[in-house]
Amino acid sequence: MDCSGINCNVATVDRAPKSKRANPPANIDPQKIEELIKAEKYGEAILLLGSFLSKHPKHPNVTNLRKILASAYEKNRQFDLAIQQMEKVIAQEPNNADNYAILGFIYRRANKIAQAIKSYRRALELDPKPEYLSEIHFCKAYEKYFLKFALSQKAWDEVCGYLNEAIKVNPNNSEAYELLGYIYEDKGDLSRGDGKKELARKYYINARNEYLKALQYDPANTRILFYLGRVHFFLEEYNSAYQYLESFLKEEPQDQQAQDLMKQIKEIILHKDK
Repeated sequence: MDCSGINCNVATVDRAPKSKRANPPANIDPQKIEELIKAEKYGEAILLLGSFLSKHPKHPNVTNLRKILASAYEKNRQFDLAIQQMEKVIAQEPNNADNYAILGFIYRRANKIAQAIKSYRRALELDPKPEYLSEIHFCKAYEKYFLKFALSQKAWDEVCGYLNEAIKVNPNNSEAYELLGYIYEDKGDLSRGDGKKELARKYYINARNEYLKALQYDPANTRILFYLGRVHFFLEEYNSAYQYLESFLKEEPQDQQAQDLMKQIKEIILHKDK
């Protein structure tokens, strides 16, 4: 959810005559906070914005600023604090569907799926956007696959059914494509482990196709580059695997899994060239 678009100017900082400490500014630049969040300086963003809001709880842009603070808490995995901020926003804007959708997303990130679905349903009641219904289907799939550890064929079919419904009502749901890709890759791994190479290849191709769709709708999700590199590796398409992993490592150079896989690919390519 995008919390940008607030235009506030930074005021000149005055000095307290006795303590010589800076008074909080009368205003704050949300763009600066969002730049800190983008740079993954979550603690700094939280400190700066949290301090400002504690001094200016009636600021004219307080609800938008609280959304930004909730985003910083969420990215810093402080989900309870993120939820608290959104509850304050909702108390001031109880009829804004998007606020409930943001809260639903945070609940899902916190693995509180029942609360997430409840929040998305409230959003849907206020504004029947297909995105909200899509998120409800996705939450059900996410819970079934990751939290209940359902690995039977029947469970897989049920998860895929939820994801296909999510995509049907919102074809731009990149997370649904990503999770479908992950499921196909998982099934490919199991088939490969059972010695069913042709079946494994079929699943890996399906995984690749779903990951490509996810990347199409969310090009900023660099993690998908790693998944694509891994799938191409299992498909023995080493040059493609190399390219995706190279792109991923430019963004995440410290990722050990990607480094290890890239090392294997380089050794295979070098051996083939000899």
